[in-house]
Amino acid sequence: MADNMGAWKYDHDHVSVGATPWIQTDEIEGNSGYSYDPVAPQFYHENNAGGEDEVDKAQVPQSVRENLENTARGLTFGGVLDGVPELPLGDEVNIDTEFNQGTVAMFVDLTEEEDEWFGSEGATPCLIVFATAVKTSNNHLLATGSHLDNVYNYEYSYAAIKKMKDELEDKGVGAISFYVVGGEVGCNTNPNSDTLTMDYSRYYPFFDAAYDQHVTFVGQNFPSNPDGTTITSAAITANGQDVNIRVWTVPAD
Repeated sequence: MADNMGAWKYDHDHVSVGATPWIQTDEIEGNSGYSYDPVAPQFYHENNAGGEDEVDKAQVPQSVRENLENTARGLTFGGVLDGVPELPLGDEVNIDTEFNQGTVAMFVDLTEEEDEWFGSEGATPCLIVFATAVKTSNNHLLATGSHLDNVYNYEYSYAAIKKMKDELEDKGVGAISFYVVGGEVGCNTNPNSDTLTMDYSRYYPFFDAAYDQHVTFVGQNFPSNPDGTTITSAAITANGQDVNIRVWTVPAD
């Protein structure tokens, strides 16, 4: 995944918080020397002294911001989500077994919890992730769920994905399938928004980690939210050995 970076490159060795990649650009339509920290979040530009100055989003050319997000989205979808169906948005459901922001790999037997919804509410710059598989000894549909708030950190993301898989594999399952729902995207490329946090560039390290672990995604959704005014939720329930999944958005408080 890291071999085809386009105009932007992701540097795992440049640490600003934990193992956060510093995102740098080569020349884009005459504009060069920009970098982006998805944690702060903050844009920077090279100065004449050889360092970098913080720059407001409004000072960053629209072409640079669009290229950042197009590159990040292209790498994400080209690496692990290419061809993965988009999950439709639907009506809100009552979540019976809920996991909160920061939860990693909460386990549930969906077959035993028949007709109950398992999920999480309120993803903004987060990812809600489900892993599901069928237990070979009794054909029960099992799942782990995570609401990941540190997805800009490769090591955190790698560990979270591994834990989700391990929880299922330890129970003797077949093939594991993943679903991912992103907090809203589009703020970086909206010239009328000062918000920087909800973008594909923030999620890229998670998908880099997923690619490295050969994760199979079977459903995804990244609702567009260029003004940062809504939040996303998702939940799953069992339909025999199949998964029903519901994704919905509501106005942010």
